[in-house]
Amino acid sequence: MKAVSIIHDKMTRGLITIIVDKLAIVLWILFLGYMLNRAIEKYKAGQALEGEISKQHFVAKLERIERQLSEFYWPMYLRETLENPSHPRENIRVRTGAD
Repeated sequence: MKAVSIIHDKMTRGLITIIVDKLAIVLWILFLGYMLNRAIEKYKAGQALEGEISKQHFVAKLERIERQLSEFYWPMYLRETLENPSHPRENIRVRTGAD
């Protein structure tokens, strides 16, 4: 009986060791997955921020170009409409620098 008890104890310890090892591996994999997920989310947030900044730069540049074009072409448009007698004059308004 003593031999059976020793074998049973060895099997129980072996089983406990296997279970603890598997649990440690699972916990390690969960931790690595969590850290990888955080890194991916941080990267995606950085990419979204970079895209938003790029979009804002584009919009600002477009607005600046539109303003420059309106400042450049408005006097020519005004002159053309005032010189052309067939043009309806009710649509003409004088722009100030605040427009």
